[in-house]
Amino acid sequence: MLTIRDYLAAIGTALRDDVLAELTSEHARSQLLGAIEVLDKLQGLMEWSPEMRREQIAALRAGSDRLRAETAGIAGAPPRPADAAGDAGLEASLGAEAGHMGEWADWLYAHRDALGDDRARTLEMLVRDVIQAALAAERGRISASDYSSMT
Repeated sequence: MLTIRDYLAAIGTALRDDVLAELTSEHARSQLLGAIEVLDKLQGLMEWSPEMRREQIAALRAGSDRLRAETAGIAGAPPRPADAAGDAGLEASLGAEAGHMGEWADWLYAHRDALGDDRARTLEMLVRDVIQAALAAERGRISASDYSSMT
């Protein structure tokens, strides 16, 4: 699962590598360098709480359990990922759960014809809802962030 930090890093890289070289005005270059600096500072602020990670993991696990129930009796469903231990393992658990949801999406598209259009569409919507629930935990905290420390 891509994080906001990943998106900010990608934007910063694109601005540095693609846009900056094309600017001829020193004023525009200095403005862009200022924007890149802000993006770099924002990346440093993107440390999420353990509670948010637990919320995301719970959403992904619940969704995986629902998918497993919906596909009971169909061979080849992705196996459940192993749990990482404690708070130190939250990042690993989140990565494993997000990867597991990707396995479900891959499985779904590989078995789409055998599922039939209605059932496949229902499962696709379930995958979408699960991913949205995991992202909602992150989005809910963005608006509450305090950026006043950035100077």
